[in-house]
Amino acid sequence: MTYALRIFFIIWYNYKQITIPPPRFGLLDTSGKRHLGDTIFGGTDMRISRQNKILELIETYEIETQEELAEYLNKEGYNVTQATVSRDIRELKLSKIQTENGRQKYAVFHPQTAFNDKYIRILHDSFLSMDMAQNILVIKTVSGMAMAVGAALDSLHFGEIVGCIAGDDTVMCAVRTVDDTIVLMDKIKKLIAG
Repeated sequence: MTYALRIFFIIWYNYKQITIPPPRFGLLDTSGKRHLGDTIFGGTDMRISRQNKILELIETYEIETQEELAEYLNKEGYNVTQATVSRDIRELKLSKIQTENGRQKYAVFHPQTAFNDKYIRILHDSFLSMDMAQNILVIKTVSGMAMAVGAALDSLHFGEIVGCIAGDDTVMCAVRTVDDTIVLMDKIKKLIAG
């Protein structure tokens, strides 16, 4: 047996011996409820859910401070600290914009650069058709242009798109929900129509 194969079996055997404690070992808050936060026990799902709720809240309300955002999240059932909210704001690339009444509020930052025009031109020039299958959007393109269209969609940072896979003339976009797929189709139609 080779040295590498022996190492593999040693690691595999030791891995089989590791046991992960059940999720009952969460943190206790003041009410006695257990919270897992962003730990190994499904924290990524909690983070994604919380960040989606943040995006929903800043679209619905004019939120000016992190403390105010934390209050709204706590009302929605997310037990968060100011540090968690701060990290989420940084990860979501939120920025403050001025409202009509002169106050500041959080908003999703969408830089309007010359690149956006190039991406829209790629979509316009390459697009043939699109159709949906539940939360998957299938876009047909001119032969050889699917990768460029997929890269353009990723670069335009549509909030509805989780990710894109491109072949030669077809792009498949995984979209968050069926409703988001319909919204995304409308957005793309408007972009292409110019």
